[in-house]
Order: sequence, then structure tokens, then C-alpha cells
Amino acid sequence: MVAEPDLLAIKKELANDSRDVADLWNDALRKYKGIVGEDLLPKFASVDAMVQFGTIEMENFHQFRHNQKKVDKLRSLFMANLAYIQKGAEQLIAAATPAFPPAAAIGTALTYMLSACKQVSADYDVVTAFFEDINTFLQRITILESRLPRYPAYRNCLMDVFTSVLEMCGFATKYIELGRFKKWILNMVRGEDGELGGARKKMDTSLSRLQSATEYAILGNTEELRRMNSDLQQNQDMQTKMMEDQTRMLEDVMRSQDSVLCDLQNIQKLLVKFEERRREDTPKQRVATKASGQNKQPPTSNQVRSFFEDSLNPAHEYHNIKESFIADTCTWIFEEPLWQSWLTREQGKDSPRMIALLGSAGSGKSHLAVNIHDQLVNVAEKDTTTNTCVAHFYFRESTKDLNEVYKAVNWTVMQIAEQNAVLCEKICVELQRDDLEIDRWNWKDVWSKLVQPCFTPPMKARLCVVWDGLDELPEMEQQNLTDLFTLMKYTANLNVMFVCTSREMLKDLLSKAGAHFIEVTKEKQLPDLKALIWQHLNNDSGLRKFSKYMKQRISSTLEDKADVQHLRQRTSCSQSTGRAYARRLGGLYLNMVADLQHHTPADELHAMKTLLCWLAYSYRPLTLAECLSILEITSETSFDLERELQGRQLARFLRLGDLEERMTGSAAEDIKLSLQTQNKSDAPFNDGDLPLKFQERSMAGFFRGGETGLRTLGKDGHCEIFIVCSDILCGRMPNAHAALRQYAAINAMVHLSWVSLKDHTEHDRIRALNALGNLMSNESHAATTLEALGVDYEEINEGFASGVLMFNMAYAAKMAVALPGKVSSSTSKWAASVAADVRVAFDPLARGHVANWFQAKDAKAALLSFAFAHSAIAMWSSIMAILQHTDMVNPVFLNGHALQPHLESKRTVDASQTGNSETDSHDDKNADEEQPDYTTKQILAVFNCFDDIPKDANAYLVVAMVLEESDDHASALTYGLRALEMCPIAYETIRKAFANPPSLQPKLLRAGLVTRAKAEVAVGKKDEAIASYEEARLADPEEPLPGFNLKSAFNACLSKKDDAMLVELVKNWKPMERLAWMTWDLDRVGNDDHDELRRAATRAGQQEYLYQAYDEVLKLLDTVAAAAPIRYHLAITHWEVGLDIEAAKALINETLDTSSDGYRFALTNEDPAYTLVCAVLFMSELIYEQYRTTSDPSVKAQLYAEIQSLTKRPLAQSVTSLKSELTHHPLTIARMSRKMATAREFQDIMEHSFNVCYDALTDNVGWNDFRNLNELAAVISSLEGLEKEAQILFSAQFSKLDPSVKENGEESEADDEEEEDPDESEDDSVNDGSDHDDHDNDDYPLPTDEGDLAGAWVECSGECMPAQMWRAWKGRPMYFCTICWNVFLCEDCYHKRQGYNQQGGDTACREKVGTVYCGTNHSYITPIPGWKGIKDGVMNIQGQNGEETTSVKFRDWLEELKTVKWKQAWERFWLKEE
Repeated sequence: MVAEPDLLAIKKELANDSRDVADLWNDALRKYKGIVGEDLLPKFASVDAMVQFGTIEMENFHQFRHNQKKVDKLRSLFMANLAYIQKGAEQLIAAATPAFPPAAAIGTALTYMLSACKQVSADYDVVTAFFEDINTFLQRITILESRLPRYPAYRNCLMDVFTSVLEMCGFATKYIELGRFKKWILNMVRGEDGELGGARKKMDTSLSRLQSATEYAILGNTEELRRMNSDLQQNQDMQTKMMEDQTRMLEDVMRSQDSVLCDLQNIQKLLVKFEERRREDTPKQRVATKASGQNKQPPTSNQVRSFFEDSLNPAHEYHNIKESFIADTCTWIFEEPLWQSWLTREQGKDSPRMIALLGSAGSGKSHLAVNIHDQLVNVAEKDTTTNTCVAHFYFRESTKDLNEVYKAVNWTVMQIAEQNAVLCEKICVELQRDDLEIDRWNWKDVWSKLVQPCFTPPMKARLCVVWDGLDELPEMEQQNLTDLFTLMKYTANLNVMFVCTSREMLKDLLSKAGAHFIEVTKEKQLPDLKALIWQHLNNDSGLRKFSKYMKQRISSTLEDKADVQHLRQRTSCSQSTGRAYARRLGGLYLNMVADLQHHTPADELHAMKTLLCWLAYSYRPLTLAECLSILEITSETSFDLERELQGRQLARFLRLGDLEERMTGSAAEDIKLSLQTQNKSDAPFNDGDLPLKFQERSMAGFFRGGETGLRTLGKDGHCEIFIVCSDILCGRMPNAHAALRQYAAINAMVHLSWVSLKDHTEHDRIRALNALGNLMSNESHAATTLEALGVDYEEINEGFASGVLMFNMAYAAKMAVALPGKVSSSTSKWAASVAADVRVAFDPLARGHVANWFQAKDAKAALLSFAFAHSAIAMWSSIMAILQHTDMVNPVFLNGHALQPHLESKRTVDASQTGNSETDSHDDKNADEEQPDYTTKQILAVFNCFDDIPKDANAYLVVAMVLEESDDHASALTYGLRALEMCPIAYETIRKAFANPPSLQPKLLRAGLVTRAKAEVAVGKKDEAIASYEEARLADPEEPLPGFNLKSAFNACLSKKDDAMLVELVKNWKPMERLAWMTWDLDRVGNDDHDELRRAATRAGQQEYLYQAYDEVLKLLDTVAAAAPIRYHLAITHWEVGLDIEAAKALINETLDTSSDGYRFALTNEDPAYTLVCAVLFMSELIYEQYRTTSDPSVKAQLYAEIQSLTKRPLAQSVTSLKSELTHHPLTIARMSRKMATAREFQDIMEHSFNVCYDALTDNVGWNDFRNLNELAAVISSLEGLEKEAQILFSAQFSKLDPSVKENGEESEADDEEEEDPDESEDDSVNDGSDHDDHDNDDYPLPTDEGDLAGAWVECSGECMPAQMWRAWKGRPMYFCTICWNVFLCEDCYHKRQGYNQQGGDTACREKVGTVYCGTNHSYITPIPGWKGIKDGVMNIQGQNGEETTSVKFRDWLEELKTVKWKQAWERFWLKEE
């Protein structure tokens, strides 16, 4: 109870409280805006709408990983809080601002907070802690509010509480956005100082005051006071316990932070290696999958989104434009007759299909585009008869994700899928087709295969496309745009309509495409101009103070003389309006530049001009970090760019991009970013990867348009940038930012092409020529720099038309020759040789690469240097373009100079290079690009190109490596033996070297020990090799041993066949090393190691350690959202080792409840679509096993419902798999449906499965036949009377079914598993100590009496070691399990499995083998006797026991199976009496 003095104080306080409750609330809303930076506006019609929006935001939390349990818990807290707010604010509903009462406002503030959590990946536990804390306060409010008199003073006390709650929500949102939430929550619950802690104390104080007021109000009612105090005490006890739990949880998090940071640092190192390896690999798309990747949108639209690469959503630019949009403007377009005609256009009529809005810079075209989009969306929502979709895209030259046509087309597909469920399903069906390949980087492929089919008959849908800023497309992209519009123009019955905006420069292009034009003129925009003027006059801080008379004068003058662009500028520009409103845009910018120069110290002007020059002329957006690096390496002043961007004069021209535009290149960089800010409340913000941009596009043009002040002419700007790029590549600026070094490598020559040397002063000409000479002469080892940056000459040359780069070399050489004694000696020497014969321009660089190749320390470095040498030598072919245009070149450059001795080698190198100089700009060097294939002739030509470079043993070794990579094993062996002849015996040499271990740096010592281990493996010294690998691991305590070395050590130990020793080896590794080993090559052959470890651990009695090791790795992988593939292996472990179905199911459920953006998982490189297939099919097996072993009908019904829902889980909704991949899943459902559903449902499921397999076997590709033959065999074996047909299908799995079917370079699923990593030179685990060889148990030579073999192969899934392998039958039996997924058994393993069935089933199998394979009492299919294969499409089966030989076209037999035998089987099924 309240003490007597407190009662007097509260009585006096209440009596003197004359505040207006509405004013209190309005002040609170203003404070919230000051904290968060944006108004709190009504956006929800009801509490249900808030809950629905909040749930969507929760489901999109990165850290939730779409975990439904976490979402459910937080949603419950969110709903409870909203309910308490509604109840507690009942008194204030009428008293506060009617438009936005406290309950609605605080609820909306909580949704803002949830949106912020989604954007910055806030930690789940921390978010939940905040909501739980708020929840206890709100409960206390409801306890007090129900007892509070309805008097103004008491309402003010209640309002104080709600204003403090709103303030706390504001601070929480702020610190979430700043990435400081975890630290501040801990401070809050500890009661430490800080804004968030202060807000919580304020809330506590306000609530205490409310409690005192309530006690005073009910002072005479002792019973009511007792009940209230009891309720409050319960609440206080609950809050105390909750605070203790939160504090303990958060302190545990903070205590473990050092360990987490260390793990993150190590994971970052692994990710860097992984990214390097993925870029260098020649990955093949996994056979069984294609790539995988707010109105209410179809759930399967996530599958469409994940198919395409992750890029900046055009909605981001839409919202940026929308922020400056003034309501009720830009509506004049809808009164235009052409608009009306376009909008009501009927398919096949003469009405325009395309409208182009043409206007000058800054005329408001983007705002028109946004308003047109909104209008079309409204039309589409109201008119349900047309089934209209609306797509929009905003091209921006300074944003990489918004300046390519193919990305606009991709986003069109994604927006279609998100708006229309029918079309979304149609697109998903196309993505799931086995026989349809879609190149997502080719706009024509995507348009013709995904867009056109949705909007041509028989589809009755219409597509309206709004594309803004076509003039911002690069020149090469404008050609793609022309091709797209031409294709659209000549596609019959295509119901697609376009509205686009552009400057006048593209009028001819658009006219040829059939566009009709609407001019954006000042007269049409006059009403908008008036609204815009008054918007600024009434809202801009510098203008709204003017008198009404002055505002009218300004308005009238601006209406007469100003362009819209004057007032479209941001606030900084509008403040100049009073002085510059009568001038045009250039005049406005000149005034702004004058102000900038006036306020900038003289010694900083050069640095500022350099920065503006780079931003104006760079060929891609530059990040803040790159700009800071430019200033550091080019200026000696203390110019503070970050200070300038914080509201000073330069901020009127430049701005940082938004968070969505971060230019991080990889997961490793994202980890690095999180490391820098992880739980450090005082850490500086890292905005380095945000792009630095001009405020307006026209500003970039302004700074290119002069040479006075801070402006730079093109020839001078490009010259300065080229010189800096050259210095970077020549090693003269070692501190240059890594991304800036990459930029220099790619764009140096492009900048040079815009340098007009003849127009420069002699001083500048000499500077530019020396920069070129230093680079091209390789005097400073530029070749090595280019290799390190991964930018080869094909990439350098792709920005030029054919021959132009070589012409530039010739022209520059001529200029240098004309300056004897003035240019550097290296430049003079290079220029003289090029002036004599331009074909040798890249010779010095090529020599550098060849020398690097000959000195390479491993195969990885050898392959890289060779590729660069080949690329440099091939550059000479560009001269052919000049030979065909002799008017381009002075004859002095081609004066009959005798060909150098290596010219013939150059011709050989160039044999396959035709067309390389003109590459498609979309063929980026990404993970899916195929590396070039080199012929033996080309490899040896490069090897012999420069006779004066000495060839030692290492040179012969590296050429052997490249020959081996190109599959010329015979030549590789020849050159490898030559290398051996030239050097001493490796093992003896290294053994002697380590007899007295040298004192070396840990990295070098480790490399030597690894080499010794390899040599010991090669000579059969397995124990010594294991010891050497262990020494190498311990040699560098700071750096985990790489995964490929650990794999080699594991295989060497595996060959010892000592289970305890193998497990102990893995035990001794550090957690990061176990992670590296578990993830290494997992997408290819890494699965086998997991199988071996499982069996060894079980036989050695180390099962518990096995679970622990997997759990440990999963925690690490969860930090980079890459745990799903390893979680699958842990699930297998729980089943095959522990026979624990529930534990296995729990892990698979966790995977299925996650989502994916379609990108391969980091470290494992596994395709999420493959993860989905594995999860669904393994879960199907687990559920069916439970179904088979229970007699409880209710449990069976529950399992039947569970298996049906698998393909509706979040992961299945977010990635696309091929439809025939999951056939085993509906087949399992069908088996269960025989009891759990009607016979009709059973038939429907079976018919579907049959048709999926049949379609795959009769399509126009052959790579998917292997899997579908086996699946179809399993399907038809479920019906009586088709046993022979099932055997035939099974027997055909190694055969080529139809000679006319194209082979598109994709092999069967088994082939894909066989593929080794061709580029992983350091991974010598294939022959590193395991005793078995692939050919020891092989079919070679392949038989000649089994027809045309397709190249498929399969291994036994049982316990035989080495595993039995089949590439053909050769009379050997095989048992295919119809219950399991993809399980094949040799005869020996089959009989052993049957023996285990009689001795105890799975338990007996596990005790003997270590793991379970196949299952108890499963059914099998065997090959049909007499199988002779398929030859030229004709199937031959030799008759048995007097039967005639069968000889029939396989396609005909397959058709008969479908149309006759399959139907007859169902007739028997329905006639059979049960």
C-alpha cells in the first residue's frame, strides 16, 4: 500500500495535472518520429490485420530459418501484447487523437519493429526477450486500468504509461536497425544506462505512478485494494523470474561471444576458400535438378523466386520514387487519348501495344511510371475478367542490378508468379520439366519459355509492363532491348502491353519497335508543377517561413520559368530555389558547386575533384570503401569524406546507397561484416560496402560537362583513372582496396580507349604512355597481379568491338615512338616492338604468365597461369579485324616484319578462339559457367611458345598437370615421366630434408609435411603418412588444416581397417577441422566418408561421440545458414546407427521447415533442390517404416496425413525440383493409400506416378532415363501381372533407349556422382591410401552383346568393400529394392540382408555392419533373363526355356505398356475379389 506522505504527494500531483490527453499523445507521436526517423501512420484496419502482417514479417526473419515453432511462440506473444494494449487503452480511445489512438499506434509500432528485425536478421531469443518484457508491463496496465476512475488526471497518468511504451518501441526499432539490439537488451534487463534502458526506466516510473494513482482512487475499498495488490504481486513475481531467466540467457550469449567470434573468423576463412574453389570449378548442374531459388501471393511463387539469381528488387527503387511522390499528381497521362486506346486494347486489334513517354532529364518520367504502375494495379484488382498481371522495373545506370535487360525480364516472371496463382503454377510446371533447360542469364530464353506461354492462346491472361529509364541502359543492353521489342512485335497473339519512359535519344529505337509516343511537356505538367511548388513552399524549412504574399510571388515566377527538376531535387537543392529558380538546371548546379568550393579548404579541392571524377566516369557504382581508398592513394590531404557526407556541402551532390544495395560479393564478406559489428555497441558502423552515388543522375552528366572548378572533361577524367589503374596493377599502390584492384584489372583498358592522346599536353601524354608501358611490358609483374585478381584477357577484351583493343595498342605505340628519350625505357622498348608488329602487344604479359606457369607450386596454380597465358597469346587474333579494315591502321604497324619463331604456336593457340573477342556480356564468370576445354595441341603450343624461357622439371610437371586436366592421360604420363627423369626421387629427397627439421614458418612447415605425407602414401607407408598429416595439422595451431588434406588423412587411415583408430583420428581434430572435412566435396563424393565414419564409429562403440561431432558442426554451420546438408547426414546417422526414427524425423522436419533462396549452400556447395529431394524421400522412407510396423489405425492415419504434407512444407514451397525426382514419394503414398484411402485414390496416385515416369522416358533428353526406368519398374511392380515388364524396365537402365534423343552434356544421376572435382588439384584423396581402386571391381572391358550402353553406372548399396559396380550386366545379378529409394544390392549383400532379417532384422544388420542398409522384408526386382540390350532403339531379349527371342523397338514396347498392359492390369485390379 501507498504510504501517507506518498498519498498526499499523488493527491496534489493529480489535482495540479491540467495537461490535455490528446496533446500528450501527439507529443508522443512526434517523439517516436524523432527516434525512428519516420512518421507512425495508420496502416491496419483491425487487430487481425496487424497479427497477419506481423506473422508474415516473423516468417521472413533470417534467423528464424522459417522455424514454425519459433514463429508460433513469437506470434502468441505479439497477439497477447496487442490484446493487453487494446484492453488497457479503453479509457483513452475517446480521449486521444481519434485518427490514431494509442492501441492502434503502439500495435503499428510493434509491426515496424518486426519489419526492422526481418531486414537486419535480429536474433530470435533477443526479440522474444523484448516481447516478454513488454508483455509483463502490459499485464500490469490492464490490472490497474480496470480500477481507474474515468477522470482527466487519471487518464493522463495512463497516457504517460502508453507514451513511454511507444518511446520504448521506438528505441528498440532504432537499435535493431543499428545492429545493437542484443547489447542494449542486456543493458536494459540489467538496468544499466543507455537510451533503451532509460526508456524502460521511464516506463517503469510511469507505471509506478499509475499504480499510486489507482491505489489512491480505491483507498476506501480495502477488499479491492487487497485483490489488486495480490494481482500485482503475482505479476511482479512473474516479471522477476522472467528477468532472471532473460539475464541468464543473455549473459550466456555474451559469455560465449568470444568463442562465436573465433568460429566465425575460421568459417570466414573456409568460405573464402570455398568461394575461390567454386569460381575455379567447372560445376555440372546436378542431373536430377534444375537451379533452385504485399498482396497475398501464391506460396509456390517462392519456387519461382529461388530459380533466379538474388538481385535488388525493383520495388526498392519504386519505394524510393514513391517517397517523393505528391498525391494527386501525374494524373494527366490518364486523360491522354493514346492511353485510353492502349488500356482498352483488345488482342489482335490495331490499338497500340507499346507507349513510350519521352521527356528531358528531370521532367518527372519516373514519377509518371510509378503512378502508371499503381493505376494499372488498381485496374487489375477491380477488373477480374481480364486476368491482368502488372510488372514494373526501373533501369538505373549506376546500379548493377538495375542496368541489364535480362534482370528486368527475370523480375517480370517473378512478379507474374507473385500475382497470379494459375500462372505461377504454369511457370512452376515449366521449371520442373526434365526436358526443358532455361538459361536464367539469357533474357530470350526466359522470355520465350516462361513469359510468352503465359500470355498466348489458349491462356486468357494479359500482362502490362512498366519499364522506366530505358535511356539509362548501357549501349550493349540497348541492343538487347531492341531485340526484345522486335521479338514481341512479331509474336502473334501475344497479349503483352508495354509502357516505358525514356529521353529523346531512344526515339528511333522505340519507333522501330512500333511504339506510340506521348511527350512529357511543361504544359501537360503545369498542374503537377503547381502542386510541387506549394509542397516545397509549405514544407521546406527555409521556405515555409515566407509570408503568403512572398510564396505567391515565388509560385507565379516558378510556374513561368522553372522546370520540374528544379523542385524535384532534395531539400538541399530546394533551399537554393530562392536564388536560382529562374535559371535552368545547369545554372542551379553551378550555384551549388560555387557554394561547395566556397566552403571547402583550398588544399582539399583536388581530392574532391578526383573523387567526383571517379564517380562520374567509373563503369560501375563505387562503394564508400573504394572511394576512401581512391582518396588515400591519390591525395595527401586529410580530406574527410565521411564527414562531408554527414550533411555538409558535398552531401548535396552525393549520397550513400541503401542497405539493400550493399555490394558484398560473397558469404565470406557477409561474415566479415557481422564480425566487425557483432555485439559491439561502441563499434563504428561499417558502411564501406554501400555504393556512393550522385543525388541525381543529371549530376553525373553535369560533372562530365566541363573542365573548370570541380568538373572534368572525359579525356582528362579517363586518363587520370587509367593512370591510377595502371599504378594499382603494377604494384605501386599496394594499399588499394581489393575491390578497387578488381575494378582496375577489368576496366583499365576501357578507360584508356577514351583517352585522346593527341589532344593532351605532352606532359600528360607521357604520363599516360608510361602507365600503359609499365603495364604492358610486365616490368612490375602485372601478369602476376592479373592472375591473383582472376581477370583474364577475354574479360578485358569483351568490352571492345573486334580488333579495337589491338588498334588502341598500335595507336599508343605510335605515339610513344614519337617521343624518344621522353618515355621510360620499358615503355620505349615495348612501343618499338608493337610499332613493328602489333601482334606482339601482349607478348610481355604472355611471357610472364608462361614463366609463372613453369614455376607453379601446385596444379591449381598451374591451371590458373596456363589459362592466363593461353588467353594472352590468343589476343593476337584480334589483329585479324584490323587486317580486314586496313584504313584503321597506318601501314607502319604491319610493315612485313618477319614473324617471330613462336607465331606458329600462336596460330595453334588461336585455333579455337574464334569469336572470343565478342562475348555475351551476360556470360559472367560465375559458378555455373563452363571453363574452356583445351586440346593437347593448344597446350603444347603454349608450352613451346617462348623458347628462351628455361624448362626445368617443374615445367614438364605443370604441363603434365594441364594435359591430365584435359583428359589426355597418355600425354600427361609422358611429360610427367620426363619431369621425374629430371629430378631426384621425391620421397627420399623430402625424407632427408626432414631428417633435421628446418626452422620454418608454420605455413611452410605444414606444406612440407603434407608433401611428405603424399610421398609416403605413394610408396605405401600408410602409418608414416598418417603421422605426417597429424604433424602437418599441428604445425600451425592458428589455422585449421584444409578439408582436402583432412580427407587424405582420413582415407589413409581408412585403408588400415582399424575402426577405433579412424574414430580417434577424427576426434583429435579441432571442431573447425571436422567442419572442413564433413563439408569438403560433399556435393560430389563426400557422402562416402560420412558412411565410412558411421560404420566405424558403431563398430568401435563410439555412437555417442558421433552424434556429438555432428551437433557441434551443425551449430557452426547454422551461423552461415548452411547446416541443412549436414543435418541430413545426422538424421541418417540417427536412423542407420541408432535406429531412432523420431530423432531422424525431427532433424528432417527442421530442414523441411526452413526456406531457401535457391543458392547453393555455402561450404558444401549442395543444391537446395537436392536437399529437398533427399529430405522428402528419406522422410517418406521413415514414415513408411513406421507405417509398416504399427497396427494402430489411428497412428497409420496420422502417418498417412504426415507423408501427404511433405511437399507443402516451406522448403518445398521455396525451391523447384524436377517433377520426376520425387516419384518415389507419391509411390510410397500409394502403398499406404491401399489401406488408408479409397481404391480410386490409390489408382489416381499410381496413374500420376506412371505418367511422370513415362513422360520422362519419352521426352527429348536421355540423361533422366536411368532414374525413371527404375522408378517406373517400382510403380508397375505394385500391380499383379506386370512383374515381367518391371524386370524389362529395370534391365534397360544401362541402355541408350533411343538413338535419336539428344545428348545435351548431362549424364545420369549415377554419372554425376562419379564425377571427381576436375579443378581441385590439391585434393589427392582419390588415390591417397585407400586400398580399393574403382577398376578393381569394374566391368571393363564393357560387353559388346548388350547393345548401345548409355554410360550410366551404379554401385551396390550394401556392405561389400570395395562396392560392387555395374556399367553393364555381364550376366551378374542385381537386386533393386522397390521400398527404399535408390537402393541396389549385389547378390552377396542381398543374401546377407536376408540372413539379418532372420536373425533380428535391422538390429542384427547394425551389429554386424555398423549401419543399417535396405530394410526388413523388403521386395526386390531383378534383371530379366536373356537381356541383350537395346541396339539402335530395338530391344532384344533372348528366349528362355524354349521361348522365342523378343526383338521390338523399345519406344513401341513402352507405348504398348501404357496403352494396353497398364490398362489391363487395372482391369484385373478392379475385377479381383478381395
